[in-house]
Amino acid sequence: MAEFKLGRIRFVWKNEWATATTYYKDDVVRFGGKTYVCQVGHTSVADFNTDLDISPTKWNLMSDGQRWRDAWSVSTAYQEGDLVKYGGTIYVCVDAHTSAATTTLGLEDNSADWNLFIEGIENQGDWTVSTRYKLNDIVRYGAISYICVTAHTSAADTTSGLENNIANWQVFSQGLENKGNWVTATRYKLNDVVKQGASLWLCNTYHTAAAAFITDLAYWTQLVEGFEFESTWSSGTTYQLGDIVRYGGNAYVAKTVHSGSNPVTGTANWDLFSENLKYQSNWSGSTSYRIGEVVKVNANTYLATADSASYAVVVTGSTGTGTNTLTTSTSTSGLTVGMTIRFTSGTFGGVLQDARYYVKEIVGANEIRISISSGGANLTLTTATGTMAATASAEPPNTTYWSLLSSGIYWRSSWTDDTEYYAGDVVNYGANTYYCILAHRSEGDDGSTIGAQGGGNALSRPDVDITGTYWNVMTVGSETSVLTTTGDIVYYGGAGPTRLPVVKKDRCFV
Repeated sequence: MAEFKLGRIRFVWKNEWATATTYYKDDVVRFGGKTYVCQVGHTSVADFNTDLDISPTKWNLMSDGQRWRDAWSVSTAYQEGDLVKYGGTIYVCVDAHTSAATTTLGLEDNSADWNLFIEGIENQGDWTVSTRYKLNDIVRYGAISYICVTAHTSAADTTSGLENNIANWQVFSQGLENKGNWVTATRYKLNDVVKQGASLWLCNTYHTAAAAFITDLAYWTQLVEGFEFESTWSSGTTYQLGDIVRYGGNAYVAKTVHSGSNPVTGTANWDLFSENLKYQSNWSGSTSYRIGEVVKVNANTYLATADSASYAVVVTGSTGTGTNTLTTSTSTSGLTVGMTIRFTSGTFGGVLQDARYYVKEIVGANEIRISISSGGANLTLTTATGTMAATASAEPPNTTYWSLLSSGIYWRSSWTDDTEYYAGDVVNYGANTYYCILAHRSEGDDGSTIGAQGGGNALSRPDVDITGTYWNVMTVGSETSVLTTTGDIVYYGGAGPTRLPVVKKDRCFV
């Protein structure tokens, strides 16, 4: 019977393969994640694959498997079946090699030597500069999370940002990040939310903020509309959507980002928010008024229906177009027919200080004509040269700029010559009282001396205003009190009891 020696056919475990080692037939070693059995006795060389790949081979595969090598590292010898973690992904080595020498080259420098084993993701926190990002790395950049689709090294500065390599990323999840008030010279990212003016704004383009929000407006989308009161309108202020300003008596809301646009005329930038009244006390010719403001002129109050400015005018002569034309050293721009004009210093041509005149015509850029009454005849100047300063303004009841808000009566005592009267003034003359219905400068019409304000409107004394142009009778005393001369007759004219003077052969009393 044949005799068998079991020791001659058993396998001998030699642990990890090593160089310069004598191996015998049936020795078993581990190399990488696999085990091999020796087929031919030999002394190992520096590279296991040299003995494995010759023909006939010195080693046969005994059992297949993988070896966990932890995170991929540079300048490392990897064997077939080695498993490494690179980013959020597990790779298996399919061809032995030594890895790249730098992290910048990374595993992808030998991508042909690896197969994807398990795909995963790895959260790398906030995006940072000069960082090597790998496939499936996830970073937070502003309000958005991105997943890396191409390994790369990030930009070297925050100004370039993640967007410098945007092709290497895909959006993983989106959100919003509140950055508080908008600030200049700040790097903003997609979906950053800032407060500017009354609104919240959403960043739609990566950018570094300029010195003014209006410059960067194209980079933002309005997220939430709101209102914010900004006090009185100022031409030098930049307004945001939703800003509310007070202009005159009214309030306006901005509907664009802008500056220097008047709320009344700039309808492309403003909407009327509310109509109100703003009381400005007694009207003054040296004050500029705005829409919605209310002023008092003796007995009446007026509401401004349009802006009206006060203009300083300097008259340097009357040698313009015709003898009744005033030449100005200042522009007539802004003046309109019907404005009142009062001369405050100097005099020539019969034009006196503090008297109320009206702009009758605007001849050119530096020439005007004036009249004593609104719409009256041009005032003819008695001399041709001189210098006067004046103030022109839209005095109530100029209907282009004002509407009557309330009317009343204002007691002016006894009627006097050469006096400025306003609608609503009440005077007594003789036994009667009269109510003024048209502003004017009084004239005695009796040959009286012209006073400090100069001659007034003809036939404006209450008893001779037979057409009721300036006065209406308010109360009547003795109907005969208007009679002055034997033979006078009383009749009722437009202003009440009126004297019809007696006509004598040698003269006529009027």
